[in-house]
Parts: sequence; structure tokens; C-alpha cells
Amino acid sequence: MFCIEIEGVVRDFHFYHDDDIFSLAAKNENKSANQNANCNCCQKAWNAKNKDISYCDYCALAYCLKCQYKQRRFPNGKENSLGNICKVCDRKFNLRELLKDRNLQIEAQTNQLLSKNGMMAQVEQHE
Repeated sequence: MFCIEIEGVVRDFHFYHDDDIFSLAAKNENKSANQNANCNCCQKAWNAKNKDISYCDYCALAYCLKCQYKQRRFPNGKENSLGNICKVCDRKFNLRELLKDRNLQIEAQTNQLLSKNGMMAQVEQHE
């Protein structure tokens, strides 16, 4: 779980390593099941004409234009295959990259320690 603070409102969101957004090749079209009266990020209420509603191409949830502000390449899509992404999904991608980098650092440190301990064990055996 992680938090996003937007305009003074802190919201909790779930993070799963195997979230569907990480394997999309194209736009998620499942918008009908994800209707809310408010933005799914900042909780801003929709105006009467619903002109400020935008759908994330990753999670298919409705967001205000402030919370869906950029595009990202689909993970399994063609090189120029971009989709509109909300702040929540974007944060999930960033979190995933941070965790991946951290896991690589931990793995490198572990290998270094194992290598060092293995060398020490060899030195002790020869003495």
C-alpha cells in the first residue's frame, strides 16, 4: 500500500507486483465497471457537464484532468504505443522501478558478501 498527497488530500492505494497495468500491450477498455461520482485520485466531484473526466488507459478508472496528466508507453506494446496514465498508475510504475533497483542492489550486496565469506572460508581451510 502507498499514499499519494494531492491538494492536501492523502489517499491510500494498493500496489501489487503482478498488477495488470504492468503487462498491458494496449489501452484497457473496461471503463463501464469503474464509474465513480468523483475523481479516483483527488476525489474532486465531476461537474454537471462531465467535461473534466478523463479515463486512464491503464486502470480504466475516471480521473480529473489534473490527475491524468501524461502519457506512458505500454509495457508490452509497440515502441510508439502510448497511453494516457493517471497519477496513481504512474506512481505504481515508479514504485515498481524503485523496488526493482533496490532488489538489484540487495542482490549485488548479497553476492559480494557471499563471495567475501567464500574467500574467507577458503583462506581458513588452507591455514
